[in-house]
Amino acid sequence: MMLVLAILLLSVPLGGEEIRGLRTKVWDGRDGGPIPLFLEEVLVITIPPEERELYAGLELRITVPRKLQGVQGIAGILYRGILPAPSPERRVYQGTRTFFQILPTSTEVVIQVPFPSSDFVPGGPGVFPTPAVAPDDFPLALVLTPVMKGLPSSASSQAFECTVLPLYARKGYLRLRIEGLDDEEIPACAFFIDGKEISYTGDPILLSSGLHSLTIKGPAFSPLEKTFAVEKGKTTELVVEVERAHPSLLFHVPEVAEIFLDGEKIDAAPRELLPITTGTHSVVIKVGDYSITREFEVTENVTYTITLLLDLHIEEPAH
Repeated sequence: MMLVLAILLLSVPLGGEEIRGLRTKVWDGRDGGPIPLFLEEVLVITIPPEERELYAGLELRITVPRKLQGVQGIAGILYRGILPAPSPERRVYQGTRTFFQILPTSTEVVIQVPFPSSDFVPGGPGVFPTPAVAPDDFPLALVLTPVMKGLPSSASSQAFECTVLPLYARKGYLRLRIEGLDDEEIPACAFFIDGKEISYTGDPILLSSGLHSLTIKGPAFSPLEKTFAVEKGKTTELVVEVERAHPSLLFHVPEVAEIFLDGEKIDAAPRELLPITTGTHSVVIKVGDYSITREFEVTENVTYTITLLLDLHIEEPAH
């Protein structure tokens, strides 16, 4: 009866309390391998703030050492809001207990930690779900501690293997880089993802996983459209290069006409766009002995249409 009462008391979530450990180990999201964890050690779990939006939760897989399999009296305790910042030398922390579980007499224990407002539903055979933990509750701390007497004398020298697995939400980041634009030109451009205008700052953009469309519009180039895919839990790097819309000429003249642009004869097929540089240019069009000359100014991103109009005038003598 006393043992049951002790377990019930430990199971009640408490406010901030002191956490003492023999030493500290840290998981920061970069190491996916198992971490050896001895009894009374503190495993601090951190996630970089920029990655927390990608998580639906965490899964903690604890492999029980062979000499402790079948042994009762070891509990796993999870704390949130760990202070101060973890370091290998630190042995005392403050945190709020959010989960307590006597480890079953099995070879492996699975604890799932859901995040609120995610599409992840914890549970399954042999899985112990915890209450939801918000991203702001990090760092977390896991401690394996004896709660009963009678453990083998070698228990303190046995290492549990703890693997922390991210459970990703159906989200990912897009890191967009635009080439071919000067910094001062970007404010004049409009950027759209899936038809919705966004601000282009160079920072990662959080999107749902799957296919998306990107549209970029600007005064110095033709509209650019591109389809891209965002992977769940990953950052997609997308580099696009805009092609400037150079000015061009379009001639509507009789087939027998000769065209001279800046003193050089050119061939211009019907409906053919001819590239031209910005600045002042001259054009001469000759039909037989008839010729006409014009000067014009060319600016960026404009197509100029040059049309030769021949008129026929009939004069009737007066009676």
